[in-house]
Amino acid sequence: MSDKLRTDVITVRDYLYDVAGMYVDKVIETAKHTKRKPRIRYDYLKTSNEFATFDMALDAARQWHEHMAEELARRNKNKELLKKSLVGVQHIMDLPGNMAAYQLMTPDALDFESEYMGHCVGRGSYDAGVESGKTKIYSIRDEYGEPHVTLEVRGTEIYQIKGKQNKAPVRKYVPSVVKFIESQKFDVVNDLKNLGLIRQDGKLYDIFNLPKNFVVKGDLDLSRMGLTELPDLGTVTVLGSFNCGRNQLTSLVGAPESVGGHFFCSENQLTSLSGAPESVGGDFLCDDNQLTSLEHAPKDAMSYIFGKLNNPKEMIAPEYLAGKNTDIHDKVLKIMIKNYKKHQAENFQRGSKKVEARTTGGLDKISKFLKGLFRQK
Repeated sequence: MSDKLRTDVITVRDYLYDVAGMYVDKVIETAKHTKRKPRIRYDYLKTSNEFATFDMALDAARQWHEHMAEELARRNKNKELLKKSLVGVQHIMDLPGNMAAYQLMTPDALDFESEYMGHCVGRGSYDAGVESGKTKIYSIRDEYGEPHVTLEVRGTEIYQIKGKQNKAPVRKYVPSVVKFIESQKFDVVNDLKNLGLIRQDGKLYDIFNLPKNFVVKGDLDLSRMGLTELPDLGTVTVLGSFNCGRNQLTSLVGAPESVGGHFFCSENQLTSLSGAPESVGGDFLCDDNQLTSLEHAPKDAMSYIFGKLNNPKEMIAPEYLAGKNTDIHDKVLKIMIKNYKKHQAENFQRGSKKVEARTTGGLDKISKFLKGLFRQK
């Protein structure tokens, strides 16, 4: 037998031993849960396609060995990471999901956090504050010691809650962070939105899982959160203003049932107003989108803005509104015309009388154009 063949046979043997061992372990574990006698199928290896030929078994064995080598490297890396992560920290508490909270006590600990999180808590930025005790930095870490959320605390107030690269923390770590904040009785004065939370009546609520028929007593701000769709807020009432602007939304499905203040949905990728509330107590601002129709716009609002106010065509987007599918009633039309006239008058109030006169005449034409457009059938 050649050395290569001998090596190949040993490789397959080790692989088969491991597969058989895992199979037997699984059978025994099943027997424990079902409280039945273990039943081992000795024909298991014979019937598996992986072992139909020696070459197929050898390929599977090589993949297995590569996987084991990667796992060993990962475990060694995790051991090294965990060892480094425990330098200069104080364990505060264990958290759900095999997470734990640590306070960073030394410059080395701050540098480690900065290296793995990609933000500026290290490199001397917070050394003086931590040393004096004026600032406390906490890290939420997994079982291997890898940081996932960093918190800056002064006294009992949290000023920053950051994920990696100063982004919002990954959603799966939010329950651990909330548990830590509540157990330590901290007051979040900044970055609460970074966690997707609101505080009301002394309690934290997850905006992605608000109770049915929940009433937000103030404003609800979901702007700049990178959203591609809204959380289900269909039964939620917002007494203040609602802002979902500057995201990547393509529809308003999931928007609050009722908004007492302004409704901001500008600078998204909206192609439809489907899902918008029936009534908005303040202004409805929806410019800088990709709307193909103004259908489903709120039937009641103080004013409507669907585009740039310095251009009537962009304001009402006639290039994609043929007028046939538009469902905007006279009240909306009158408000749009009124606001446009007011805006133009303010823009030209410092101009010459000749310009003002020309502008006033132009406004009359614009009003007629708008009325004609929206009254087409």
